[in-house]
Amino acid sequence: MKAKQKNTLSKKIYLVSNDLMGKKILFIFMLLTLSGVTLVFATYKGFFDIQKLEIQLSKKEKGLDHQGLKVLARKNLKAVLGETLFGVSLKKIYQKVITDPRIKSINVKRRFPNQLTVEIEPLKPKLALMSFQHGLHIVSQSGKILPVKYSEQNMDLPILRGANFHQKLGLRQKAIRLLEDIPDQGIFSRQNISEIRYDEKNGFSLFLVHRQTLVKLGQDFSPQKSSYIERAMSYLESQRMEGRVIDARFSKKVVVKLRNEP
Repeated sequence: MKAKQKNTLSKKIYLVSNDLMGKKILFIFMLLTLSGVTLVFATYKGFFDIQKLEIQLSKKEKGLDHQGLKVLARKNLKAVLGETLFGVSLKKIYQKVITDPRIKSINVKRRFPNQLTVEIEPLKPKLALMSFQHGLHIVSQSGKILPVKYSEQNMDLPILRGANFHQKLGLRQKAIRLLEDIPDQGIFSRQNISEIRYDEKNGFSLFLVHRQTLVKLGQDFSPQKSSYIERAMSYLESQRMEGRVIDARFSKKVVVKLRNEP
């Protein structure tokens, strides 16, 4: 008798459990259906159509026209305005923006309900480039010339001066390697370099901000030459003498011409 009652109770619990499960499934189905209908209706009414484009820079690099970079990115993405937020291809957006050679990478995010946010990481400019024929440009770490000209007022970079740098990628890359071999700090440092020039006879020459000194490096440069130049400049500074030219084209010495010498 007890066993029969127990079986009956178990059947009732099973039926109640099944009934609750059925109701849950029905509720979830109705919720999904309602969500789908709402989504279709909202899409049909343009609720998710892209209305806003936010262009951000992950960091600001000296010498770059940041406002111009954002304006061009916005112009390249103008066609996506009005497209559905969840229907637009992020790959398509990436391809539209990354064509600007000043850009290293981008990150695209959808913002509910109708906004796209594009975060741009610009290339780090290594040098500026000036020639009479081509004007002022910026050179990337790889030696690539960025095609948009910039205002000289924004420049805080050593300038490669001469048409030969504009014509020869290898020469630009050699100048970048030369710059990287010069110390960050000290009287002879990267921060003290105003211009870099090159000619076949004398090789590389640097114009320094400090007392407008000309440093002739020749065709090759090494940390040893850097040490010689640093010592010569430190000595001149200690003796309160001004060097007009420091000639470091020799392998084991530097020759200094003072300001008042012919």
